Amino acid sequence: MSRYRTALDLRATGSVNIPQAPSWHRDAACLRVGHDLFFGPASDLPRELRETTEEKVAREARARAMCRGCPVRRNCHVYIHSFPIGDQVGIWADTDQDERRVERRKNQRKTAAARRRRAEGTAP
Repeated sequence: MSRYRTALDLRATGSVNIPQAPSWHRDAACLRVGHDLFFGPASDLPRELRETTEEKVAREARARAMCRGCPVRRNCHVYIHSFPIGDQVGIWADTDQDERRVERRKNQRKTAAARRRRAEGTAP
């Protein structure tokens, strides 16, 4: 008998936490679109199967255009920021991983500056 348990066994015992899509996701413009538009091909593919820079720019432009017209874009923005920065890959709410990292740093600086002002007694 294998020492590994199948996914079916784990689900039956309730030991697998399968995340559920948030309720707002059913209204997302991307709901029925393939993930490859937002995440691109796997990075471990052979070089000849990887997307070129031009292909990546075009793919991400299509994904961003879909995000800009999405009715739940704000929910998506909040949702992706609830994950650790290393887990925030792909295009979400018209932003990529680097843009979200910059935004997070700006927010951290604002928070730190507000704390300093409060500590110095100069907060509004």
